[in-house]
Order: sequence, then C-alpha cells, then structure tokens
Amino acid sequence: MDSPKGAISRSLAILKCLVDEKIGVRIQTLSSKTGLNISTAHRILQTLTAERMVAYDPDTRCYSVGTEFVRLAAGALGEGSLVSRIGEIAKVAALELGETCAFYKYEPDTQSMMVTVVRHGPNPLGYGYNVGEQAPIYAGASGKAILAYLPADVIETVLAGPLVPLTEATIVDPAKLRQELDNIRRAGYAISRAERAPHGTGLAVPVITKADKVVGSLGLTIPFFRFREDRMGPWADDLRESAKEIAVIFDVFSHEAD
Repeated sequence: MDSPKGAISRSLAILKCLVDEKIGVRIQTLSSKTGLNISTAHRILQTLTAERMVAYDPDTRCYSVGTEFVRLAAGALGEGSLVSRIGEIAKVAALELGETCAFYKYEPDTQSMMVTVVRHGPNPLGYGYNVGEQAPIYAGASGKAILAYLPADVIETVLAGPLVPLTEATIVDPAKLRQELDNIRRAGYAISRAERAPHGTGLAVPVITKADKVVGSLGLTIPFFRFREDRMGPWADDLRESAKEIAVIFDVFSHEAD
C-alpha cells in the first residue's frame, strides 16, 4: 500500500505530466513519462477523475486536466491573487518602459527561480519567457539580482557549483561572479548581456520584503538593438519602485497568513 506521501507524489507526477503535455494523453504515455506502471497509474487516475482533477474521454481514451483543477488554477491566478496583483504592477512597468517585464520568484529549496509573471511592452519585437520556467540564479540579470542579496553562506553554496553555462556569455568563474555580485550590491541593480538568451540583455532589481527576505526579482528583457547604457540607471530606479510595490504585496499576504 502506498504511503500518503508516496501517493501524493505519484498523483502530482501525473498532474504535472498532463499540464506539460497540454493535450489529451493516453495512459501508456503517462506511464512512460512518469515512470509509474500502468496499474498504479490507472488506480491514481481513477481517484483523480472522481475528484474532477482529471478528465477522461472514453472516445479517445485520453486523460486531460479536469474542471476542478482548472478551478483551483483560476483561483490561484485570478483577480485578487498574489500573481494577479504582481501582474498588474509588471504590466504598468512594461508599458512605461516599453520592454518585456517579468517577476521571478526565488525558490530557496532548489536555489533557483521560477518565471511567475510575464508582461509584454508595446514594442512588437522583444524577448519573453514562459511562466513556470525554472532557471538558475547565477545566470542573467534576474538571477544575479536575487543571488547578490542572499546570505553569504547561500551565495558561497551556489558559487561552489556546479555552474553550468546557459550560453557562451554565461559567467561560470566563481571569482568573476563573486566580483559581479559585489558590483550589483553597490549599484542596486544587475545587467546581463546574452547570459540566458542569445542577443538579449537584461536589467533586474531584487524584491526584498520588510523582513529583509529576498522573494524574487523584477526585470526587463531588452533586445540588443534597443539596449542603451544611459537608460539603465533611470530604468532601474523605476523598477525599484515597482519592486517595492511587489514587496508590499508579499508583506500583506504574509500578514494575512499569520
């Protein structure tokens, strides 16, 4: 018999697979992608279907996310939610500065960050990242804006590696990266050039709560041909104001949770 923890992990593996596939999936595919044998996958799917977390189409014999799953997701992302409120702030910044603006949530357990909100500016050509995408915090402006403000022991753990390059421009030398983090703390913002995406530059500031907790970063992704060094300081000032608004939201949600 599965332990409660094991059953939950297996259920989540199936749900993640259904979300990632984005289309109906047969049980054989689910079994292959999750590593579960078909009988175990079928037993879990029956439970999830009964709870409407999963839907089953008898004609195609495919499974997909169910109505209850959609309801929960809408509640997490809908009006008044943490993500929705951050999205409004990022949208204003994107429109005012004319570039793609994104909030990256710091994940302490994995020392990584997740793209949580993306809002595009008015320019037809620009860069963006998919919501839910995970990325390391040692690469790119958005990551280094987080890393620079973490406790010293956490920084050293990250710098101890492994530091895998995402592009040819990713800085993976610990000494150079340590110096860059010092520069970021002095300036109050981070700039990167093609460290996470070729032909793109990044500008980012940390989002820090009243309790001095780094919860993420707010950043712009700017194509090379629109990058201007003289704009970065003023734009960083604007981003810092937006980051303060986001920090207030985290403080409010934290207070409500208490």
